[in-house]
Amino acid sequence: MKKIIPFVLLVLLSGCSENNGIPYVYYEQINKKNITLNRTYYGFIDRGLDVDLSFGISGHIKDILINEGERVKKGQLLAYLDDDDYKYEINRADIKIKDANIRLKRLKSYAERVKKLYEAGGISFNEYENSQTELKSGENQIKIAAEELNSAKKKAFFAKIFAPYDGRVLRIYKDESNFVYQGEKVILYQGNKMLEGRVFVPDGFINSIKLNEPVSVKTSIFPNKTFNGIVKSTLNTGIDEGGYRVTVSIQDDEALLDGMNINVTFADNLNGVIILPKKSIIYFDNSPHVFILNKNTSSVILRKIDFKILDDKIFVLKGVEEGEFIVLNPDFTLKDNQKVKYD
Repeated sequence: MKKIIPFVLLVLLSGCSENNGIPYVYYEQINKKNITLNRTYYGFIDRGLDVDLSFGISGHIKDILINEGERVKKGQLLAYLDDDDYKYEINRADIKIKDANIRLKRLKSYAERVKKLYEAGGISFNEYENSQTELKSGENQIKIAAEELNSAKKKAFFAKIFAPYDGRVLRIYKDESNFVYQGEKVILYQGNKMLEGRVFVPDGFINSIKLNEPVSVKTSIFPNKTFNGIVKSTLNTGIDEGGYRVTVSIQDDEALLDGMNINVTFADNLNGVIILPKKSIIYFDNSPHVFILNKNTSSVILRKIDFKILDDKIFVLKGVEEGEFIVLNPDFTLKDNQKVKYD
């Protein structure tokens, strides 16, 4: 008795079906989208209340205007150096600017007269050129005097210590008449409201975080309460750690204690992005590809793409364009420029 071996036609159920040898494909049109991705990173509260205050230049302390334990307001003058030299420099620079302006006015008038005489043929080119050189010299003297005045004012400003924010003087390290160097500790100061959060952000996501960007902050201690904050700064932590430390200024609340663990959520607004379904991607030679449906020729085009995955979504970096038709059900039986059927 002969054995009858049935012939079975295997159909790949990946989605491409065949009709008379021509595969049938499903597709959708590619459209750019605007989406918001929420990313949460973990960190801790750093109240950062204590800070050492110092002068911006060296000199002898002339007066300390506060006492230890005293509460002060933001911008209040706390101490200053002997600034007689800086006052003298400011006055001298002021006089230089006034004298230079008077001289410049005279030189301009003289240069205008010489120009007219030169144009009328009454004087030589050398005389005209000399008048222009003197005029430029007068203008430069104005600039030099202005720079000297600005420098003197900066020195006078750095010779004073102001309260950076409302707070309290914890300790005074120096006495009046002491000589101090630039940056040397003079006052230990404690602010009232410098509540900050420190969070670690992986290197690959730091570009999506912007300064002054609003964030929301939560802690497991108060799971039903959300605190508002903004991004204050980003700092590269180094090659070994492979990321950035982001500082967030947080709405002050006495409930948030120094060292408390927090979750900081950043809203990443992405405009005009192309997101593809995972099922549309097929790999050839270990590289991601897609098939683009060409309705004019009823065929598919194999296209290599670059993409990144964010929140389990595939964001295309290059390889496809808005308005094209992406095949949703590719398999390895499809070939580049192959004829297909579709609805």
